[in-house]
Amino acid sequence: MRWACLRPPSRSGGELLSKLKFNDLGDGKVSVSAQTPPGTRLDYKASLASREMGTEFSIFGTRYNATTLAKITATGLLKGSVSNSTVALAGVGSLGGNLIEYGAGSTSLEDFGNRTVENQDFWASTLADTIVSVGTGVLAAAAVSLLIAGAAVVLGVSAPLWVAVAATAGIGIGLGLVAESLGSNKGLEGVINQGIDNIEKGVTDAVEAVKAWWPW
Repeated sequence: MRWACLRPPSRSGGELLSKLKFNDLGDGKVSVSAQTPPGTRLDYKASLASREMGTEFSIFGTRYNATTLAKITATGLLKGSVSNSTVALAGVGSLGGNLIEYGAGSTSLEDFGNRTVENQDFWASTLADTIVSVGTGVLAAAAVSLLIAGAAVVLGVSAPLWVAVAATAGIGIGLGLVAESLGSNKGLEGVINQGIDNIEKGVTDAVEAVKAWWPW
């Protein structure tokens, strides 16, 4: 099972993004406003920069150059694409998908175990899917960051955060499908399997060498 996984903001994180508004002032300047109850703006912006909320956009001011906002947005996207929670989510998604794929048709719990957790191909595939998943997320974040930077430099505008996040997620899914169609997951799986085989052979050879040398 192939997964293109980019960690989206949590539901509450998505609501945070939608409350922040960018207003083009011309001459490459952008004002930032937050649609929040009176007296809660600072708390809101602190939450917006919180990793726990699934958003890491440090925007505490009310007026920015478009290029500065673009840099902040790009930083948040890239940090989110390689965060611990993103990697964990990619791993869990890949593991779940491969449990379904490799375990399909099992006739017993023992058979299921033989097909999955006791199967080297299963673990190699899960690791390969996780790596490709994170990799496509990083590429998607980088692509959107470049687009945002270009728009800021050329047009003097900055894309709303929710647009940037949605675009990154969409591009990440597309890149994942492309990677699968090109056989990237399978190719990486083969490399990982070969690596595991080489390690096992190296350990076995080392043990045999010690046995031959040591007077047991």
